[in-house]
Amino acid sequence: MWGIATDRSFRSVATSIRKAHLPGRNALLMACAGLVVAPLMAAQTSLGDAIGLGQLQAVAPGLNGSGVAVAQVESGGGSGNSFEANPTIAGAGVAFTYINSSGAVSSSYNTADASGHASAVGQYFYGSSGGVAPGVSSVYNYSANYFLNSVVGANGFIANPPAIAAKVVNQSFIIQSGQGQGATTAQEAQANIAYDNYTDTYGTIFVSAVGNGSYTQMGSDINPPATAYNSIAVAAVGGSSGYGPTDDFRSKPDISAPGSETSYATPLVAGAAALLVQAGSQANGYQASSGLTQSAYAAAATDERTVKALLLNGAVKPTGWSHTASQPLDTHYGAGVLNVYNSYEQLAAGRAAYSQADTNTAAETAAHPITQLVGWDFNTVHSGSETPGVNHYSFSLPTVAKGAAYDFTATLVWNIGLTNADGYSQALQTSLNNLDLALYNSAGVQVAISDSSVDNVQQLYLTGLTAGNYDLQVVGLPQDGSATNVPYALAWSFQDPPGTVPEPASLALLAIGSLPLLLCRSRRRSA
Repeated sequence: MWGIATDRSFRSVATSIRKAHLPGRNALLMACAGLVVAPLMAAQTSLGDAIGLGQLQAVAPGLNGSGVAVAQVESGGGSGNSFEANPTIAGAGVAFTYINSSGAVSSSYNTADASGHASAVGQYFYGSSGGVAPGVSSVYNYSANYFLNSVVGANGFIANPPAIAAKVVNQSFIIQSGQGQGATTAQEAQANIAYDNYTDTYGTIFVSAVGNGSYTQMGSDINPPATAYNSIAVAAVGGSSGYGPTDDFRSKPDISAPGSETSYATPLVAGAAALLVQAGSQANGYQASSGLTQSAYAAAATDERTVKALLLNGAVKPTGWSHTASQPLDTHYGAGVLNVYNSYEQLAAGRAAYSQADTNTAAETAAHPITQLVGWDFNTVHSGSETPGVNHYSFSLPTVAKGAAYDFTATLVWNIGLTNADGYSQALQTSLNNLDLALYNSAGVQVAISDSSVDNVQQLYLTGLTAGNYDLQVVGLPQDGSATNVPYALAWSFQDPPGTVPEPASLALLAIGSLPLLLCRSRRRSA
């Protein structure tokens, strides 16, 4: 069995982590004692404002995660059974199910299996006072040992993994090889395949902490399971956090959120995902002109790719954020700092399908451009055996009376396909379709492109975009001589006037304000 730890290990172990060793049965654990919940709740009010939650509640007070089943996977200590979140942190209507390391299921909270870490994470996720999604219908609280071994199969492949009831899964833990050591390349690849296959099969949204700066054995700060392609990897702003890229130079983290550690930034993102799933299941923004039935629209809106694209596209860019054409996300902040209001605004604007599809990568202008300057699409692009497939989204940006320019963000997300248990990174590479995202102006000049060949996320971000006609292109590049239609989600925002971008310093103050309540003493315990 591998080691599992809460994502609270520190960079001081970096030197030993770089040393090769055989997997063991020991894990680095953190013990939390005397957790003060009331001040934590007060701190969450400020955190909610920092991630746009207060603004969202003002316009959509019914969005609280209602009807959404979620899961919380906890490391559980050496025995695997110190994993339970106290149900009193949630509202009276939330049903809890506990699944321990042996797979035993119970609806009753056992104080002997209590975890202060789990309760703190749950407070941010679905807590009745200050949680992002306090109205979730049910919480499935898993021991990570059981979840890895018997649900996703990250510790040993499962031919037909069982489906779980939860749509959104929070994972504030990291996988280790034992004795506080980071995961090996083989362990990371095996976890990636297991999680990516699970998401591609069941549409589960995994939201995972990258870790607090501890290294894998290859030297990256991004720890599995956050390394999975189809999952959402979360970094912390204003606290201890690892940064990217991954060992194979992919853009992770995907997004960041305020937090003293990534354990507590991650449930903010998971809670935001639950809110978007609720809104999507209600078909927010649906119009018959979308070309879908209301039920099909809801399915598209709640697809794991759509939720991920909306979360990443709604994130705000802090000072210092940067990316390149081949590295679509920032190594520290990912797509930026979570803002659930922005993401909801784009979802509620509704789906708009592409203007036309062909094999022409030159700029095109449709006779009837898309009128939604914020919005999303869930569609497929043809990846031809010899020529690219191109889906064109035509926009006409009106002149702004104040003379201000636009800020533009577009995010493209697709899944890595099902892979075989053998081959590890080679199998992952051959199952990754290669899509690009590009923007052209009316003169046919390429304004920006995101063309990473190793990621399944592309993002464009531009400021000072002037009025005029633009062609946003989703390009399916030929690969391996085969042709296929690749499902993808696209979110976009042409924003005027530019939104307010929070400074990392102000976010850090929020996180540091709750830091004394969250610091705990570390200790080692045999598994």
